[in-house]
Amino acid sequence: PMSTEAAAPAVDFDYLRAKALSPAARAVINQKEADFNTRLAAVRSAAAPAAIDWAHFKAALPEYDVDGLQASFEAYVESMPAIEYDEAADKAAHGAEEASWQSFSDFA
Repeated sequence: PMSTEAAAPAVDFDYLRAKALSPAARAVINQKEADFNTRLAAVRSAAAPAAIDWAHFKAALPEYDVDGLQASFEAYVESMPAIEYDEAADKAAHGAEEASWQSFSDFA
C-alpha cells in the first residue's frame, strides 16, 4: 500500500550559511530558513484528509455502481508502491555535485 508518511523535511541551513560568501548572503539564507519553518508549521498543522464516505455516495448516487468504484479505487491505492527515501543513496549519488561546491569554496 501507498505510504502516507511524508519524509521528514530537512534542510541544513547551517551548511548553506557556511557556503555563503557574504553577510548579505547569510542574511538571505536566514530569511529563507524563517520562511521554510513558517511553511512547515502550516503544513504540519493541516488536518489529514477525511476518509471517503462511500455510504454517502452510494445513497446519493443510486444509479452508479459505487461499490464497484470503491473496489477499483481501493485496488488502485493498494497497487501503488510505498515511497521510500534512502538518504545515504541520495548523498552517494550527489557526491560529485558536493565536490564541485567544495572546489568552488576552496577557490573563493
